[in-house]
Amino acid sequence: MCFKCFLSKKLFFKGDVFRMKKMLTNLYFGMMKPLRNERGAQSLEWLGIAALVILVLGIISTAVSGADLGGIVTTIVDKIKEMVG
Repeated sequence: MCFKCFLSKKLFFKGDVFRMKKMLTNLYFGMMKPLRNERGAQSLEWLGIAALVILVLGIISTAVSGADLGGIVTTIVDKIKEMVG
């Protein structure tokens, strides 16, 4: 039996169809609202960047602890000069 035939035989009232559509629409928007909420996303991005900076600084400080910083800086600058030309 097709849907139009089903509706034409008054087995399923138009008011019921309206209520069902309204209920499904409310359900859809109720479930999608938390998924579309982007509040705080930028804060999390900045926290991620800060965490990476702290991690890099920690790695660099561990690598150069007890080393001659002047020699390391000179070596880095010389390598950059070689690459640039």
